Amino acid sequence: LFELCERESAAILSRDRPVVERLVINCCAVKADVVAKDEREGGWRKILNFGHTVGHALESGLGHGRLRHGECVAVGMLAETAWSVESGHCGSDVLVRLDRLLEGLEMCRVVPTVTTEVLTEMVAVDKKREGGTIEMAVPVRIGSVELHRLPIFEVLKMLDRVSVAVEG
Repeated sequence: LFELCERESAAILSRDRPVVERLVINCCAVKADVVAKDEREGGWRKILNFGHTVGHALESGLGHGRLRHGECVAVGMLAETAWSVESGHCGSDVLVRLDRLLEGLEMCRVVPTVTTEVLTEMVAVDKKREGGTIEMAVPVRIGSVELHRLPIFEVLKMLDRVSVAVEG
């Protein structure tokens, strides 16, 4: 799916019908497969939240509607991947490819100013939070994540990356 987006970013942007149909079908198939393996949200389904923990904090912190949901999730994916690289869970090539793809799809990669205090408040009310931790999908390579229960301070480190452009 990632490679399809890399190969066909221009066609996706131009709304080329066959490419967009293939993309939608593949997205639905991936999501259906994940949901079928975890119908009651016992754990594995949380991989679909990649980018959403930081993205939701950003979306709420900026005020809903300031950026589209997908833009906030895209920035969240970058921030979470940058943290994963720095923490040794994945190689820097993953971050470079993700940034290049989002740029090619003309997705938001750097956001307007939002304070760390506001983002911290948003994480405090995240529905995935349990005590001082949040379970997150941590990227390990393109197309693969691992679920990790992370202390809130690690999530706050991800939030520090939100307004920083990715270098590649």
